[in-house]
Amino acid sequence: MIQFADTENVVKAWLPTTSVGPLVRRADGGYSVFLAMPTGSPLPAIIISQVSGGPDNRKDLPQQTVRIQFDCWGRTRTEAGTIARTLMGELDWLPRNGGAIVQGAYLGATQITNMLWLPDPESDTPRYIVDALITTVL
Repeated sequence: MIQFADTENVVKAWLPTTSVGPLVRRADGGYSVFLAMPTGSPLPAIIISQVSGGPDNRKDLPQQTVRIQFDCWGRTRTEAGTIARTLMGELDWLPRNGGAIVQGAYLGATQITNMLWLPDPESDTPRYIVDALITTVL
C-alpha cells in the first residue's frame, strides 16, 4: 500500500525553520502555527488548512499536490501583511533552493496562487490569506 505525506503537518513543522518563524514566535518559545485557531486566539498566528488536492495520477512515487490555505493573522494589518509576504517569499524560495526534507517527506514544488486581504468579519481582526499549491513526496 502506498502512503502519502500529511502535507498540513509537514508544512506546520517546516514554517518555524524559516524566516516566518520569528514573526510568529511566542514568549514561551513556541510558534503560533496551527491547524485550527486555539482557544484564546494568540496573535500573531498562521492557520494552515488543506482545501483541495491529493495524489498525483500515474506517478511512480507517492507524490501529491495539495492546495494549502494560510490564514496570516496579526494585531495590525501591517503585521499580518508582513507575515503573509514573508511566507510567500519562503514558498517561492523553497523549490529554487532544492526543497526540504521535513518529517521524512520531501517538500518541494510550490506555486503561490493567491493573496487576499480578508479581516475577520465579526471581530475585524487583521488577516491576509495566502493560497499555494504544494507538492510532497513521501
